[in-house]
Amino acid sequence: METNKEYLYRSLHLDCVRHFFPVSTVKKVIEGISYGNMNVLHWHLSDDHGWRIESKEYPNLHEVSGAYYTQEEIREVVAYAKERGIEVVPEIDMPGHNLALLSAYPEYSCKGEPVTPAKARGVYRTILCAGQQCTLDFIEELLEEIIPLFDSRYFHIGGDEAPKDEWKKCPNCNGKMRELGLTSYEDLQGYFTGQVCEILRRHGKTPICWNDALL
Repeated sequence: METNKEYLYRSLHLDCVRHFFPVSTVKKVIEGISYGNMNVLHWHLSDDHGWRIESKEYPNLHEVSGAYYTQEEIREVVAYAKERGIEVVPEIDMPGHNLALLSAYPEYSCKGEPVTPAKARGVYRTILCAGQQCTLDFIEELLEEIIPLFDSRYFHIGGDEAPKDEWKKCPNCNGKMRELGLTSYEDLQGYFTGQVCEILRRHGKTPICWNDALL
């Protein structure tokens, strides 16, 4: 019997940033979608409201956010899902949706000013600075720690709702645009996203992203 190729990727998105669920609940979700013959759990683990992955290299990330999964818990969830034929695809958003990350490490924003994790819904203007090489270096070190926790071939980095307000005023971002000959801030996001995608590819991952600009 020929497989219907239109339905090879059957996924549920689980946002544990805005609504944190304990490992026991995540496992129940996995068990439930396995009964429905789904084969992917899209696990949203970072946003303005929190950073939900333990980082041994950058512990302020999870300490600022409060509730989080230890690295061992993430491996446990990934293994539990794999036993049931489910691939766990992590989502770590960038350059937008990063108030939680920048609460811990504000030096990677354009202004470098203290911020706090979001408490309400909305699109926030403080995002990662695309003009500093140190931002990409930080992202690479962070991804090198996170990537081994997931055996999925895919890694989602978001890309939506990244307001350019601070980039437009940032000397580093504007300098990077001149250096690269870019003519729009959307192109600057394209450059930043492309650099992160290359990091993922070097580590054997296929990036998933979108480049939806909010002006």
